[in-house]
Amino acid sequence: MDSYTDVCRLCSSTHDLLWVFDKKLPGAATISLKDIIFAISGVEIHYKDVISQKICSECYQLAKITYGFREMSIKSNKILKVAIIPLQAD
Repeated sequence: MDSYTDVCRLCSSTHDLLWVFDKKLPGAATISLKDIIFAISGVEIHYKDVISQKICSECYQLAKITYGFREMSIKSNKILKVAIIPLQAD
């Protein structure tokens, strides 16, 4: 095992690793997994990185849940703001 490339980039696990450039999240067809990871964690993963470009299946599941929560929150916030702005004008 090469300790810098065969670990999860997010938690350092060595089990059930997935290359981030192979996976897409369901319902996120327009955004890559690497961009989702950056949006939820601030970790940037690039194709030419010399350190791991993999995440474990557990972090993949957490990314799906976290990204879903993020998107739901943003959507709800937009809906509430649109609903409240006319009330503020009165």
